[in-house]
Amino acid sequence: MRVVYKYKIHKFNHQLAIPVGAKFLHAEYVQNDFCVWYEVETSNKEVILDLIILLTGQEFPEGLFRHIATVFEGRLVWHLYQRQS
Repeated sequence: MRVVYKYKIHKFNHQLAIPVGAKFLHAEYVQNDFCVWYEVETSNKEVILDLIILLTGQEFPEGLFRHIATVFEGRLVWHLYQRQS
């Protein structure tokens, strides 16, 4: 079954178990939680996505990352990245 799921993630470091082939839709700060929405096929096996969220000007950890979204929280600006394997 194909559905849209919302996931709450930790602001600084998070691994997200999500079905293979999930399509990123949106990221937003909602009621003190950093949330992401993915379109997923629930029958697919799960894979672990390694996500990081950085503030503007914050140093990257080691590795290759792909930008997914930028989210505004008042005066703060967060940047969501996925680690590339």
